[in-house]
Amino acid sequence: MENQFKKVMSERTNDELIEIVTTEKDKYNSAAIEAAESEIAKRNIDTNLFEEIKEKAVTEKQKKEKVDSNI
Repeated sequence: MENQFKKVMSERTNDELIEIVTTEKDKYNSAAIEAAESEIAKRNIDTNLFEEIKEKAVTEKQKKEKVDSNI
């Protein structure tokens, strides 16, 4: 049976895929994570980018939380 998230993940950017399998992992079910990981492998995305993208995502999330808490 084909993973139902395969097409959706194929349409995501590299940065989005990296965020899904790192900082956003708790927001997705296991099939979606598997599809994202498969797409990352298919695209041969350099795993060294993971830390850079992860740090960027965490920083953005912290900025958003700070703005939200001031509202």
